[in-house]
Amino acid sequence: MWSINAFRVVVLAVMVMFLSGSEMVAGMEATWTPNEADGEGGGPLPLSQAQRDQLSQLDATIAQSENPEAMLAKVAESNGISTQELGNMLMRNRRDMEMGVSGGSSGSRGANTLPRKVISLIWSVVLMAAKSARVHPQTFSITALTLILLFYVAISAPRTGIVMSTSPKPLLSSGHTTFLNPPTKYITKYMGSDRYARLPSSLPTKTVKSIGSLSRRLGDEVSDMMDDGVTFEQLGRKSSATLSVTARKRVSIESLLPSYGEKQSKNEDDASDDVDDDALTETDVRDAIELAHESALTILESRRFSEFVENPKSLRFQATAGSKKNEEATIVMKSLGDWNRYGIQPLRLAYQEDTVEMNSVGFYTLKGGHFDGEIRFSVECTNHVENDETEESIGDMSSHNGGLVVSVSLVIAKKGRKLSKKKAEKLVSMLAKSMVTSILMQSKQTLARQSQSRGYRGRAQGRAMEKRHLRFENEKKQEEMAEDRRRRWQRGNPDAGRYRPSGHRMRSPN
Repeated sequence: MWSINAFRVVVLAVMVMFLSGSEMVAGMEATWTPNEADGEGGGPLPLSQAQRDQLSQLDATIAQSENPEAMLAKVAESNGISTQELGNMLMRNRRDMEMGVSGGSSGSRGANTLPRKVISLIWSVVLMAAKSARVHPQTFSITALTLILLFYVAISAPRTGIVMSTSPKPLLSSGHTTFLNPPTKYITKYMGSDRYARLPSSLPTKTVKSIGSLSRRLGDEVSDMMDDGVTFEQLGRKSSATLSVTARKRVSIESLLPSYGEKQSKNEDDASDDVDDDALTETDVRDAIELAHESALTILESRRFSEFVENPKSLRFQATAGSKKNEEATIVMKSLGDWNRYGIQPLRLAYQEDTVEMNSVGFYTLKGGHFDGEIRFSVECTNHVENDETEESIGDMSSHNGGLVVSVSLVIAKKGRKLSKKKAEKLVSMLAKSMVTSILMQSKQTLARQSQSRGYRGRAQGRAMEKRHLRFENEKKQEEMAEDRRRRWQRGNPDAGRYRPSGHRMRSPN
């Protein structure tokens, strides 16, 4: 029976093709034995997918005709079947197709896991984006570029500070620039790279004879400049520099001088009662200057030049922990780069000199930065007090020649890339102030450790003395008690010579 139905389906499909003017498609005959439990006409049609598609196409053609009932009767009459039988066949095919679709979706519900949901969500977003791109291409392009830019910023900002340029480019960039403050890890990785190690000096060889000569030539001229200020050196035409700016700041050691309680504690430790505790002596001033000088040498050695700048995000000096021979450093300064953003200036150690009254460290610039020149950090110590100064003048540190002066000098080479006077002044002054603050902080920490050590030593000595005194008193009492018992025992015992006070018989040494 079903083979006849299949044959009729093929014939109906052929007629539909002729009626609709479509091309003829070959059908495939299928045989099927129905399940008796389904009853007559029950169960799905035993048709292939192609035959089901042909029935669906026939159903659609009849539904879209001007008179569906007449079309259905005409097709049924041409195939030798009744109109009701043909209608049932088309209805069952439609129901079977819907059941197949619903059955596939219900079967997929069991596998509706989280990855599938995520993939489905992503696919939905992609489809919506594609639809939006077709409808509003311009808006879609702007939105897509904005999202890509935000994604790039979210990834690059905490890692590199959003690098804008890594080297000077004519009319485009003056040097290594980042949009945000570059992290310390990025600068450390940059200085440890092979690219940084291969950077040559940026000093022009025509005007600079040797590395370090620009800042070394200052020499004792720095000592003649005014304290607590910024000085621009007057340069002549024959000079090898176009700009020389120096910031000098005196270290105020008044906070390092001992107070009344500290002097009293120190005098007690030294067991000196002939010293006036209220007076500041020349020794106190010298000790304070020497302490500040030792702290300054520690700051120079550790390269802690920007530890206490007013705004840590505006300036940073970072040096490597490598050998002093090829030591490298970097200055990160806001407004130094392109578009007033953060500029990165690579440096390398030029020299480190130590004399009786001055200690200095010099660095020269490398290619890839924003200016060409040298920068010099120096500490000048004049540890002497005039003999005719009074006690009050010793207390006022601004009235004598002794003290500690920190200076930072920046020299720009002739025919090299220049730095504006405003930026140069800001650079050297901020570094000088930071060094002074670091020196004072280091000195106060040393004083605090010394005070803590003296207090601990004093308490330990007091406890030891108290223990010794207590032991002496106990031994003295024991000796007195033993002597008294011996005396009373000898008076009342006739055999006193043969027995000890303890009652034990005296034993012969043999």
